[in-house]
Amino acid sequence: MAINISTPAAKDIDIKFNTLAITDTSAKDMFVIPKGSTPLYAIIINDATVGGTSPALNVGTSADPDGYVDATNGLTLVQGCNVIPLDGVLGVTTETTSDLMITADWDGTSLTGGGSLLGIAYVRNIVGSK
Repeated sequence: MAINISTPAAKDIDIKFNTLAITDTSAKDMFVIPKGSTPLYAIIINDATVGGTSPALNVGTSADPDGYVDATNGLTLVQGCNVIPLDGVLGVTTETTSDLMITADWDGTSLTGGGSLLGIAYVRNIVGSK
């Protein structure tokens, strides 16, 4: 089969994970989403339901570390796996034009719960994305 300009670019779906402790209350650099990627979902795996006064998980970028994914917006992060569609909420609706640092932290007082594992699922161009 001949490749021509109408052949779509090859894509891959990747997920990056890092740990986030309930005591991480200032923006923590989690990982880099590579150039040419589009974030799809945030995946938060908690070993216990998060409690306390106004618990909020901020997932953002180095440009806005206060975050876009916020548990105070009616989102209850329960024990187990929580999958949150991003739909542009990280400020990205198309492919990134440069590497994108993902940050995360917890807000609230007297927070309870254990550790969390934060992941971001994203679509990445295979050719020309590195």
